Amino acid sequence: MLTLPEYKIETNILILRKWTHFDLKDLYEFGKIDGLGEMAGWHHFNNMKDAKTFLALFQYLNTVFCVYHKKDRKAIGTLDFAEDDKFITKKVLAIGYSLSKDYWGKGIMKEAIEAVYDFFLENDFSTLSATVYKDNLNSIRLLDKLGFEFYENYFDYNVDNKLVEVNKYIKQIK
Repeated sequence: MLTLPEYKIETNILILRKWTHFDLKDLYEFGKIDGLGEMAGWHHFNNMKDAKTFLALFQYLNTVFCVYHKKDRKAIGTLDFAEDDKFITKKVLAIGYSLSKDYWGKGIMKEAIEAVYDFFLENDFSTLSATVYKDNLNSIRLLDKLGFEFYENYFDYNVDNKLVEVNKYIKQIK
C-alpha cells in the first residue's frame, strides 16, 4: 500500500506534507464550513472534536497530504490517494481533495495535484482517477484543467447514505 513520502513536496506557494497536531486549528477552520466536506464525501465539522478525529485518521492512514500555504502559514486543504479497486488490469491511483473556500478559484489545488505526479510515478502509478459528484462543477472544471477525461457515470451512496450520481475521470500522467 502506498503511503505518504517521508519528504515534503514544495511548489512556489505550497508545501505538501504529513499532518501534525499543529494543524488542528486550521483543519477545523476550513472543515467546519457547511457544504465543503459534503462535496468531498465527509460531514463538515460541528466542533473541534470532529476535526481532532479526522486529524487522527489522516495520521493513521498516512495517505492524506496536508496542503499547506507557505505565505499564509497554514493548512488550507487535503489531497488524498488510494488504489482504485475498480481497475483490475492496471494500477490506478484514486485521488480526492478538499480546499478551504477562501482559496477557491486561485489554481491552488491544480498546483497541488500536479506537484505529486512525480511521487506517484516513482511508485509505479501512471494512471490517476477521481470521482466527483455530478453536480460538483468546481471539481469537474479542475479535473478538466488538469487533463482528466470522463470515464464513466454511475450511482453511489454519499455520506448521508443517499443515492447520488457521480462521474469518474481518469488521466495518464506519464
